[in-house]
Amino acid sequence: MRKMKKILLAIVAFVLVLGLAACGGEETFTVNASDAAAKLRDGLVFQDELMEVSENNLSNLYGLSAEDVSEYKAYVSATMATAEEVAVFVAQDGKVDAVRQAVDARVQDQKENYQNYQPQEMTKLNSAIVRQKGNVVVLVVADDTETANTLVDEILK
Repeated sequence: MRKMKKILLAIVAFVLVLGLAACGGEETFTVNASDAAAKLRDGLVFQDELMEVSENNLSNLYGLSAEDVSEYKAYVSATMATAEEVAVFVAQDGKVDAVRQAVDARVQDQKENYQNYQPQEMTKLNSAIVRQKGNVVVLVVADDTETANTLVDEILK
């Protein structure tokens, strides 16, 4: 009887260890950057027309390269008269912190650029949405932050 209890305890312990090991793995989160950025672009009202950021301008605007992101889609003000912007980045493995820092730096640079040029844009920039989940980093600079947050929540769910 005692031997049976020990065997049963060993089996229960083994099952618990397996269960804990299965819970310990971090689930990878990703999105289709083009679809997510289009949802934001089309779901919000912008004062200016937005233009797509080319791969050549990825480094100029964000300081990022293909080594940093596996996928991205970004739109900025076509005339640069407004600070409006939508960007979705899927970072390469191990690069999400660098991507997040680059996005934060972009917002700070825009604040410095617009502070004297178009001071009314500071409201948008001061309430810029920068959110991250897994390897995905999202940036939205728009008037309607309530709708923007709702859309970002839907994208990152």
